[in-house]
Amino acid sequence: MLKGEPIQHIVSSPLIRAHHTAEIIAEHIGSTITIIDDLKECCWGVMEGQLVDDGTIFQRWTNGSPHAGAEKVEDFDQRVMRGFQLALSIPGPILIVSHGGVYSTLQRTILNEAMRIENCSPIYHRPPEPPNASWFICAL
Repeated sequence: MLKGEPIQHIVSSPLIRAHHTAEIIAEHIGSTITIIDDLKECCWGVMEGQLVDDGTIFQRWTNGSPHAGAEKVEDFDQRVMRGFQLALSIPGPILIVSHGGVYSTLQRTILNEAMRIENCSPIYHRPPEPPNASWFICAL
């Protein structure tokens, strides 16, 4: 699906699933990969690896009541935005291969919207057309 896109570089989370996906894509489009640690998924502490419930865990987390050992939403958002800014400093167009929580931060922080997406969903973002605009694709 991404083979015809003019992707110049891939940026990936270091976590296995995202990094492996980035490697598969890079092999097919002939691109290089840069790992950005700040694009890792949120640490959920004692809830790590648990099934997502009806949204209560996420709701508590976004309201500032994380479970023991979980990364605070503010810290996560700041980390993700650092990673995003680093990714956008790479000449593009770029492909960001990361996680749903990372995209959730981008939605809350930049796009002022919220939508749940499935894994491996390519999402295209193209900014307005200023002279030096860059664009990116997120594959989650």
